[in-house]
Amino acid sequence: MVAVSPGLYCDVRDLVRGGETVRVHEHMGTQNLARWDRLAARVLKTDSKRVFSGGILRFPAELAQSLLKVLTESRKQFDKELTRRVDKKTAASITAEIDQTTLFLRESATAFTSLWLMHVITKLRAPLPEIVNRDGEAVVFAETRFPFLAEHLDAISVRMDAAPGWEREQPGEPGWVWFAEQDTGKRKPQHGLKFETWQDGQRSISGTLKTEPGVLILSTNSVERSRRGQAELEKRLHGLIGPALSKLQTPQQLMDQRGDPGSQQAGSGPDDALDPQLAAEMIRNMLGQHYRHTLDEPLPMLDNKTPRQCARSKKDQSKVIEWLKYLENSEQHRAGQQQQASYDFRWLWEELNLTEYRDTPPDR
Repeated sequence: MVAVSPGLYCDVRDLVRGGETVRVHEHMGTQNLARWDRLAARVLKTDSKRVFSGGILRFPAELAQSLLKVLTESRKQFDKELTRRVDKKTAASITAEIDQTTLFLRESATAFTSLWLMHVITKLRAPLPEIVNRDGEAVVFAETRFPFLAEHLDAISVRMDAAPGWEREQPGEPGWVWFAEQDTGKRKPQHGLKFETWQDGQRSISGTLKTEPGVLILSTNSVERSRRGQAELEKRLHGLIGPALSKLQTPQQLMDQRGDPGSQQAGSGPDDALDPQLAAEMIRNMLGQHYRHTLDEPLPMLDNKTPRQCARSKKDQSKVIEWLKYLENSEQHRAGQQQQASYDFRWLWEELNLTEYRDTPPDR
């Protein structure tokens, strides 16, 4: 699908037959579609407009490629079988009334639904991807709160200003940034989606400590960091703060909550969830850091070459263009489901010098 106007129409191009882009008018079916979706659907022409004749199946890019390969191989067998079963004159008579591609697609209709259903079942059973920080720890957004008396704030500030690895976030304001711990013996992440928070894109952050009336709030991105930070603060601020109270939120829980505003239990207050703006910013930072790192990583979708390598190669350039469109398509669906603004991938196109190809429709 080349373009979509939800609730009105979508512009589509046949990836099996080829040909020009056509506009299909559809209300309900386009509500949850995004640009570069691959669809299995039948288009009919009624009066002066084209419409979908029935259901629409959305195919992920990799599944669509698998289906096209299956159809290509099946077409070869179909042509051989038709020639074997009837003589050339009869075959010519059959294909004179209906073109051979249409005949083949009618016979292959079950392949579309079967592959789609197998993919959906497999995906439902698959585990969520692992998300880890630079130390290989599972990403869990943790908030640890320490109560304190207002008259102790000055003493707390003096001790935190003297703490190694902690720096004021803003001069004169009671808030501190906890920079990367110096521990070279930690396990480094080898697999999974890598997430890290940086200051100015250079200094890795282990956590932040901010003050609200009567409470210190330590925010980290793993349970392990939360425990280390808690232990350090309880030791450094002994006698000035009360017992800690922690709450945890996984990335999946965070995304589910953002997508379902009514998911909070009745009577729960605003302090029961992470700040939505802070959470959205953390996710944007995570995506930006992940994709910048990915530019120099071999990817299976690119035949184990890096995006930069493919972008510089005339032979492989089309692969990285499809990869970028795949990213944008997936992000549009995620953002739509969670009612968020989608991540802007323009910088990736510019980084790879491929901006001119951003709006070109796929060949297959």
